[in-house]
Amino acid sequence: MLYKVILVEDDPLIREGLSKIISWNEFGLEVVGCAADGEKALRLLEDISADVCITDIKMPHMDGLTLMKKCNGTNRRMKYVVLSGYTDFELVKEAAQIGIENYLVKPVNKEELVQTLVTIVEKLDAEQRRQEAVNEGIQVFRDNLLYRWITGGITYEELLDRKSYLGFPILNNYMVGIIRLSSATGESQVQKMYKSEKEKRLKGLLFMQNNFADSSAGMIDLEGNLLLLFPDADVNYERIDAHIQKMVRYAATDQMFYAFAAMGTVVKSPGELEKSYYEARFILDNYAICSEKNVVWYEEISQYIRNIPSDYYEKMLMLTSKFNPDDKGEIFQLLEEVMGDISRTPGIRWETLQAFGVIFLGNILQNIKRYKPHIATEMEQLQLQIAEIYQCNSLKEMIHWMKELIEKALIVSRQDSGKYSQVINGLIQYMKFNYDKDICIKNIADLFHMSPVYLGRLFFQETGKSFTEYLNSLRLNQAKDLLANTDIQIQQIAEKVGYQNSNYFYTVFKKKAGMTPAEFRCRSKKSIPVQ
Repeated sequence: MLYKVILVEDDPLIREGLSKIISWNEFGLEVVGCAADGEKALRLLEDISADVCITDIKMPHMDGLTLMKKCNGTNRRMKYVVLSGYTDFELVKEAAQIGIENYLVKPVNKEELVQTLVTIVEKLDAEQRRQEAVNEGIQVFRDNLLYRWITGGITYEELLDRKSYLGFPILNNYMVGIIRLSSATGESQVQKMYKSEKEKRLKGLLFMQNNFADSSAGMIDLEGNLLLLFPDADVNYERIDAHIQKMVRYAATDQMFYAFAAMGTVVKSPGELEKSYYEARFILDNYAICSEKNVVWYEEISQYIRNIPSDYYEKMLMLTSKFNPDDKGEIFQLLEEVMGDISRTPGIRWETLQAFGVIFLGNILQNIKRYKPHIATEMEQLQLQIAEIYQCNSLKEMIHWMKELIEKALIVSRQDSGKYSQVINGLIQYMKFNYDKDICIKNIADLFHMSPVYLGRLFFQETGKSFTEYLNSLRLNQAKDLLANTDIQIQQIAEKVGYQNSNYFYTVFKKKAGMTPAEFRCRSKKSIPVQ
């Protein structure tokens, strides 16, 4: 991003000279306008925004000091550099009280101007990072509050104490929905592109949801699902249905993704919201029951499970929540026991057995995913296959097929276990896909619901590197590749690999590589090996 500069000077030759004295873009700046006096500058600033104003003091109609005072009333973030044909202590003093970065005497010394601009850019970068951190902190807190409300992790009284952070009034008759995007191809070699595109698609869906109604809301949970909150759902059912159908169509536009929406029932009180959430969650984990649809309401799926004997259902839920996800023998024994018991129930229908099998498999895969979150994408791909259970024509065939699917899940689980714990493995994967963003251990620790200090210590124990060292290594390796194989400007490369401050990038690169980025590029082009 280039910061915007306006030049205010009544002498046209000096004005033109200032615009050409340096290569502004190399310093992260661009000249977006010029004016001959303060009045013209104010009119110019009505149409464009600027971060830096370089202005003369003595000008007709409106001088530079008056201009700065007026600008401070509307844009206190703007940085000022004052020009003057002579040094006047009283003018310098008055300008300093307004707030200036430097007072330069004409003719302008190029080196002094450059140093002033470098300092200004560093300040603007720091201010932007602080503001982004504040905004992100507020958003993280809001999303955390919304998630706790939706999932029942906060009492209604606690919610009321914090309602101002939600950004919308708390109403009645709420409904919760969940949208999940799964890869339509399942090809592991495009995982990075898939994750990047999925993130863009989810942001688009989130924008649609937050603009649907005044008090509708959405957030992306830790599994990468989009949680949806709808007020007054009892009277807006048809409108919500049309909105969800539109979102699903948008998500699956280019057939890169399979989109599925699960919708809970309406609850009258805001304090009962978790009921609607867990209904939607149940559909999500067992959507193979209605696999021919991409939007399923709880009222639709409940008819499939109504005939399952409650004692068998509760036993299945209890057993599948306690099994060892690495013990195939235990899982298969559990499968044969539970399916055998329910099949001997007098009057049990084949369709009920199939629905029970879907729920059983959904719970097994969900628990494997909970123990090993870094293979969540692979588990979601296997969940798409559960609908094939309806092709089985006997209990024996169905149990055999279920064992085959579970075997696939366990193979994936074992192959991707790696040398790190599931937490650190998940953290490393997150860093690999997000190194180009402004990430820090504190924000990631919030995502993992862990203490930053503990997560940092655990990361160092398992990798032998601090979080910052590992992140810098990822970024610098990518930067070296771009330096050697592209002609992208060095400042742009710094931004592409996650460094918001190009000066810091130069410092880190030289320290690690033993040379500047420009020297590295030069040697790489000449095919000279670099250690």
